[in-house]
Formats: sequence, structure tokens, C-alpha cells
Amino acid sequence: MRPCTMVGWRRNSYSEKAGAHMFTHDPLKALVVLRDHLATHDARIAFLFGAGTSSAINVAPAPKPGTKRSHVALIPAVSKMTEECETAVKAEGDGFANAWTDVVEECKTKLAAEKRPVNIEDVLSRVRGKLDAMGPADSSLGLDLGSLTTMERTICRKIATLACPNEKTIPNSLPHHRFALWLKQANRRLPVEVFTTNYDVLIERALEQSRVLLFDGFVGSHEPCFYSECVDDDALLPSPAWIRFWKMHGSV
Repeated sequence: MRPCTMVGWRRNSYSEKAGAHMFTHDPLKALVVLRDHLATHDARIAFLFGAGTSSAINVAPAPKPGTKRSHVALIPAVSKMTEECETAVKAEGDGFANAWTDVVEECKTKLAAEKRPVNIEDVLSRVRGKLDAMGPADSSLGLDLGSLTTMERTICRKIATLACPNEKTIPNSLPHHRFALWLKQANRRLPVEVFTTNYDVLIERALEQSRVLLFDGFVGSHEPCFYSECVDDDALLPSPAWIRFWKMHGSV
């Protein structure tokens, strides 16, 4: 995959009071160049979708007259997902509650320099690392191999449940559908690539419903497998008519 150029400007201005350079953006200039880039049929384009594209979908009930509508995310962001996974793991018993506390403390130590909260991806990576290193008779976080495996599977099941909402709860019209329609109508000479950090399938769902050709790196219909060679060799990829879709953190 060839790299794409990020379009944007920073205009330098000097603040004598602050004694330092302050950076500002010219949004009009950025929009004009972005529009021109999108209008150029042979320009390479890639999109990156973060958690906000899923958690921004509001499924809260209609508010009472004179009141503001609350926000209930269709798919929770990582902080809420972490809370839900914590509840699920601790429900397995006292040993699991202690194991969760211990692994979070280990993650905090490892992430001390980053100064950010521990999230479920940190916890799951830590648990999986321990599972890979354990033997049949070993224990970690106060759990034996079987119990730690249960903890890992409990986390995965909860993530899958949160990231795969019931079809009846998904609004008929999503921003994802409008994006899919744009892709369907776009006349591009080079393939459009879409990257996402989300586990959910809202983008795939919208693309399929709009009948947009999609390649996500998997081949096969019975038990699809990831065709890793295609990532390094454009010749192995479908034609530019297909959207190339890459899920950076995996999928449910």
C-alpha cells in the first residue's frame, strides 16, 4: 500500500507575550485544497475512522417536550467498553476481581510515561501475553491457565456483545450510509482505502447495503483466511473499483 499525503496547513504567528510560536489553521484554505483533491480523479485517497464514528450514533429515546435529548451511544467508546468488561470479569468470582485489579495495576506501571487511563485493549493485550507465556501448571494474576483463559474469553464475549448491537436497535439511516453512497458514486482511477480502529461492522454493513465492492484482506467463503501477501503486493489486490478496507484492531 502506498502512503497517502495528509493535506493541511499551519500558519505561524508569534506571540510576544507568550514568547513562543503559536500555530493556527486556515480552515477555508484547507477545505478548498481538500475539495480539489477529492475532485482529482487520479489522486490517491484514504480515510481513517476512529471510535467517534460508532459511538456518535445516538439511540437515546425521543425527549419529552421542552427537554434536551440525552446521548446513548449505539456502540460505546473504549472507556465505557472498559467499564463493561470490568463488570463482566468481576462477575466471574472473587479471584477474577482480584486478577482484574492486578492486571490494571500492571498496565498503569507500563503506561506511566503516557499518562493516560488504562483501557480494555491494554488489559486484553496483557492477559493474552501472559497466556502465551504460561505452561499447563503455571499461574498468573492469581489464576491458573484455565481460569485466565476464561478471563480472556469473557472479555472477548463482552466486546463482541457491545460491538454487535441487535439489528433492531440500529437506526435505518446512518452517516455510514451517506459515506457508502459517496464511495459508490465516486469516479476514482486509484483505489480508495478505508482504515478503521473500530471492531464493529457498521461500515461494512453500510457498504454491503449500498452494494459497494469491498475487499478486506480475507479470501474464501467457508472459513475465510487473511491473505497477508496482498498487503505488500498491489498486484494481488482487486481492481481500483473495489474499496480496500483495513481493520487495524481486528473485528468482531
